[in-house]
Amino acid sequence: MRGKLIVFVAVGVAALAIGAGSAAAYMSKQAATNAVAATAPPSGASQNADSNDQQPSYKGSVTVPSDSNGQTEGDESKALAGLAKISADDAKKAALNGYPAGATATTPVLEDENGNVVYGVEVTSAGKTFDVKVDAGNGKVLATEEGGADGGGESGATETNN
Repeated sequence: MRGKLIVFVAVGVAALAIGAGSAAAYMSKQAATNAVAATAPPSGASQNADSNDQQPSYKGSVTVPSDSNGQTEGDESKALAGLAKISADDAKKAALNGYPAGATATTPVLEDENGNVVYGVEVTSAGKTFDVKVDAGNGKVLATEEGGADGGGESGATETNN
């Protein structure tokens, strides 16, 4: 009886070891799959790093009419000003909201961000610069990117969409 019990325990231990090895291999494979998925661009996103087709992941409440192509920068600025529903001062206040006292902001500039009318505001706080995009229609902060509009912090750029 004791011999059968030892064999039974040995077989059970071997089965557990094989099962644990299989589980570890499966988990390792899943981790590798997840790591690849995490670094892959979103479905439909361009994989060409040199492409100038930037697609913001936000949608503004005011869009640029499709017939505005070919305008000079001055004409575009006037057209965007006619579409904006909030003032530059309101955009600046919205951009600074949420930053600690002492944060500073540049004068907001109306921009056409792939068909969305937004105010671009550079906010400086605690020695860091952030490029904040404010919806020109409702004053909502649409996105914040560390490093400023000039891309000065590109290596550590992080974008937050709101």
